[in-house]
Amino acid sequence: MEAIIENLEVETTAKSVGGTSKEELESCFKVFDVNEKNKVDINELLKIKPENDTLKKMQHSKWATSNNLFDYNSFINDFYALIEEFNSYKDRTEPEKHSESQEEKALGPISEVLSTLKGSFFFNGENVISHQYSMVLNKTSKLKISLHMNTRNDCEVFIFGIKQEKSEINYKFIDKTELFVSSESETSEFKTKWEGTLEKGVYVLIPSTTGCLFRKRKNQPSSDIHLTSIASENEEIILTEKYQKAIIEIFHQLDLDDNDTLSRAEFNLYNWRTSSMELTDDDWNNLVKKLHIANDEITLDQFLELHKLEAKNGESVELWMALWTMGYNHNLQRDESFDFQIQISSQYNPMLKVFGLRGGGMLLEKATISWIMDGAEKLYAGSHQQIILYLKNSTDSMSVVAQNSSKDDHKVELDFSKSENSIINHPHKKFSIHLPKSSVVFLAHLIKDDIKANFQPKVSIKTK
Repeated sequence: MEAIIENLEVETTAKSVGGTSKEELESCFKVFDVNEKNKVDINELLKIKPENDTLKKMQHSKWATSNNLFDYNSFINDFYALIEEFNSYKDRTEPEKHSESQEEKALGPISEVLSTLKGSFFFNGENVISHQYSMVLNKTSKLKISLHMNTRNDCEVFIFGIKQEKSEINYKFIDKTELFVSSESETSEFKTKWEGTLEKGVYVLIPSTTGCLFRKRKNQPSSDIHLTSIASENEEIILTEKYQKAIIEIFHQLDLDDNDTLSRAEFNLYNWRTSSMELTDDDWNNLVKKLHIANDEITLDQFLELHKLEAKNGESVELWMALWTMGYNHNLQRDESFDFQIQISSQYNPMLKVFGLRGGGMLLEKATISWIMDGAEKLYAGSHQQIILYLKNSTDSMSVVAQNSSKDDHKVELDFSKSENSIINHPHKKFSIHLPKSSVVFLAHLIKDDIKANFQPKVSIKTK
């Protein structure tokens, strides 16, 4: 087994870009996927090689779950997508050998070159996933990042720079947008939440939501809604009006570039979300023939026809499961997903593409903690003041991180109950937490409840 791990390290670092295909890399990971769940149990491998640097990097990567399961399919797709983006970027920029003129260096006001894409947040089990984006800048440019939502929710975007060193892809946290908390009466205008200058290069934009407003439903509502019925004139199975309405909503949710059709990439994300399967070339070609798809773009009528074909055998669990994964409950209300739009305004037209549909994992957690601790107010506790709360405040929100700098584990009690006009992402405003020795732990987000009223967050801490 140790020899296999050594071989995996070589395969995933030295040969990934050169001679190794996606299929060959996947076969390396499958050696360790003893349960055939498309995930590698890092804990089991650490028992064999506890000091292995590669395994430690996997453990703290964005592709690892909280219980140390490494999603190697997502890693492989991300890796090769970024290699493609990076090589494409180099091909476009390498011919420009001349130095930038003084006029190019003096960056002027941001012109209105806009790139806009839609996205959604979903619950995936207990975790939250969202669309993520790659952005390529051919030149250093001033940018604005604006957000829009049409429901009562919150969203922020983390910006990561991508650096390729030999065969490794490294994510560097650059900054994040201001948290956008929308209201039910929000207008259709975009709100600028970040403005700055980014050097030419490849970036990944990862949206995040605090969990204060977007929560898992407690239980499924009772319902007598049906998805199909029998036509009286010919006894054919047809879609009910409410089900058709939901399908139309899903179509527009999937249409990320808002061009009123679904590309293969957009439909593939739907296929992956509802079946956990990537769309193969054969799958797509069969779909093109069956639905008479032109220009590799699915229309709304064709999307409806596809669901009619799937419903030919009557209402089934598969039809409902597709709806559940898209965030719908038994009443066909969408309560476990919500949409947003991201708009980039820059001097030069950036190449903005949907990069995938997944969670931010440890990468996002580390970036969140780093951002909170930078310039935060500090609150000390413990007999030797070795427990530190970092409080990052704004007019609409507060985020809290705890650091235990002692050599002993501690249990602390946190009390947010005296906060006014606030919603917390924790089930309770008063709770206890275990802080391991020499650790830094994210604790909570609080946001303003009534947008028009004053936000007064308060927290106290006691050691036990």
